[in-house]
Amino acid sequence: MTDEPKPDLVKQRMIMLRDMVAELNHLQWYQPAKLQQIQTMKLRALVNHHAVNTVYFQNSLKAAGTRPQDVTAADMSRLPLLTRRDIQSAGEDFFARSVPESHGKIGEVKTSGSTGEFVKIKATDVVSHFFHAFNVQENMWHNRNLKMKLCVIKAGGVYAETTRKSNWGLPYAAMGETGEVQLIDITLDVEEQNKIIQEFQPEYLLTYPNNMRALLEIWQRDGNPPPLKHFKSVGETVSDELRAFVLKVLGIAVEDVYSSQEVGSIAHTCYYGTYHTMDQNLIVEILDTDNQPVAVGETGRVVITDLHNYASPVIRYDIGDYAARGAECQCGRGLQTLVKVKGRERNLICHPDGSRHWPQVGMYRFDNLDFIIRRYQVVQHSLTDIEYRIVVDEPITQAQESALIALAQAAMGDNFTYRVSQQPQDFAVNPNGKFEEFVCKIK
Repeated sequence: MTDEPKPDLVKQRMIMLRDMVAELNHLQWYQPAKLQQIQTMKLRALVNHHAVNTVYFQNSLKAAGTRPQDVTAADMSRLPLLTRRDIQSAGEDFFARSVPESHGKIGEVKTSGSTGEFVKIKATDVVSHFFHAFNVQENMWHNRNLKMKLCVIKAGGVYAETTRKSNWGLPYAAMGETGEVQLIDITLDVEEQNKIIQEFQPEYLLTYPNNMRALLEIWQRDGNPPPLKHFKSVGETVSDELRAFVLKVLGIAVEDVYSSQEVGSIAHTCYYGTYHTMDQNLIVEILDTDNQPVAVGETGRVVITDLHNYASPVIRYDIGDYAARGAECQCGRGLQTLVKVKGRERNLICHPDGSRHWPQVGMYRFDNLDFIIRRYQVVQHSLTDIEYRIVVDEPITQAQESALIALAQAAMGDNFTYRVSQQPQDFAVNPNGKFEEFVCKIK
């Protein structure tokens, strides 16, 4: 849902998108061994590119003693792991000096994921095309009618205001007729969100699980849920409790997408509720504490290789999430599976007047500060007390602390008292493997 480009460019992109979706649909039925052969071919080309064009990757590959021709998708252990701290420390050396012209323009994203550890990733148009293609394919998996009325409740970008549009926007509008879309700013109080939803009466809703839970509580209280046929959850872990709650109140299943800003779509649920990893574009490893692949049913760290990012070497990237490896799905797809995704859960902020919404904590303005925040966590201890816990290389001054608090006030409002706690070491991870960048301790 972006500003519409020139008609000729739209036509060109739609042809490319249709071709890519057709290829994804074809490859998803390949057996795992065949998919791994394709992944290996793409992996070696990627490693060759970054070994020549990217200073950080050149050095790390040399330190590992690995040659590009030695790597395979079946055994990634010869390649070094990549952490968020590695990306931070590498600075501009992390990015490729050049990319193939066929990969298009380079853009960038800034993200903290679910870890509160801020990073910047550059990516090309090809990476963006895969993101759109997987979104189109995901609609096909769930047989969604594009003529349905869609309501999207998210943060940032075009969602930073509440507005109604005549169609779903690109790429869907260019592929055929769609229904209306209602965009709602996630920071709007959930009671106000519900009023807009009840007026719009959508059949398809896309939002974060915690926000959906708050809406479900209202619909259960009032006995007046909207006529939803599909609920697509993004951005957080979906608990078994929420799945049961959605089924109870709406009579439908949760259709979940596991994704990140760094690599786009990681896994989608199919009709049977199984998470299938996007093996046409990624290599998704689930590793134990010894960095070995876990067995089916076991939980480990999610490590991702983006096979088409020629601007940044997102290779064996330890994204900070945890998931359990799944077995073959009865749907018949050859894509690898996950049975459960853990981590990536945030909380709704509670205001003194009782209103609740998804918090914006000011992360996107941290670049304006004259000191580096390596990692952060925001904790709401009470209706008025909010603590910013930050990891910094050197103690910050009173003036720097005031600057951070000013950002917090601009992002979250003047209803709270803000305080800053600084420490030189990382935060402890929760026993369940999750790290939440925003924690609300109000029961």
